[in-house]
Order: sequence, then structure tokens, then C-alpha cells
Amino acid sequence: MKLNASSQAVAGALHQSASQTLQHVQTSLRHSSDKSQTLARTCIIIDPEEDASTALATCLGEQGLKVWVATSGEEALDIIRQVHPTLVLVDLKPKGLWGPALLASIRQSSPSSRIVILTGWTFEYLGGIIQKFQVNACYLKPVSVEVVLRIVGEAIMR
Repeated sequence: MKLNASSQAVAGALHQSASQTLQHVQTSLRHSSDKSQTLARTCIIIDPEEDASTALATCLGEQGLKVWVATSGEEALDIIRQVHPTLVLVDLKPKGLWGPALLASIRQSSPSSRIVILTGWTFEYLGGIIQKFQVNACYLKPVSVEVVLRIVGEAIMR
């Protein structure tokens, strides 16, 4: 997929900001002999904003992570059922299947995946959802690159 000029600029900024944060993660992984640490290097980004998701995935991929991007709930579930990623970064309003139905399907398809919601929805709405679907964390958009990288780093280190 070819990125437009705006996406290329975002990818460049993400890459620059990511270097320091992910250096710590990479160093920790190199020093770990625990095989589960290596297997924890997978994630899927589920978001209707394809350009931003692709830019973030490119940045994370350059740092050695295996990342998938899905813009619809159905596409995401196909990937999750095959890959069982360690981390699912999900906006609750992708195309197609979304919200609680998407979370239920993710949890059923890959019970051990860590789910982190990145959304514009209010926390008042999310309270019951977070508990019901055992969501590991929830962040209100817009989320800075540094926060996303910290989330991914924490998932890798667990």
C-alpha cells in the first residue's frame, strides 16, 4: 500500500518519536531468555482510520514487531482467529461489526489477547464494557504516539 504525503509525514514523525521508547523494549527483549517474551511481539490495530493505522503499523514493524491492520470488525476477526495476537488495539467504531459485539467476538476468538480500547467514546459509556469484556486498558482519543508506544511496550514485556 502506498502512503500519501500526509501519511508519510505521520509515519516519519512516528518513527522518530518511537525510536527512544522502543529501544528500551528491544533491549529488554534481547536480554530476556523467556520464549513468551518473543511470542508477545504481535498486535493488531483495528481502526477505520486506515492511513493513521498503517503509519503506526509501519513504525512498529520497523522496530521488529509483527503488526496487522484492519479497518472493519469482520476483517479483524479473520486475522485474530488465525494469529491470536498478544495485543489488540481497537477503536470501537470500525466498519461493520463494532462496539460490544466486536469485543465479545474478540474475547471469544482469542481469550488470552490483551485488549486496549483507543476511542473517542466517553468513559461513562465504557465502564460496563470494560468490565464485561475484560478490557485491559482504555484511552480516550486523541492518543499521543508516546502513549501508544508505552501500551505496546507494556504488552510485550508481560
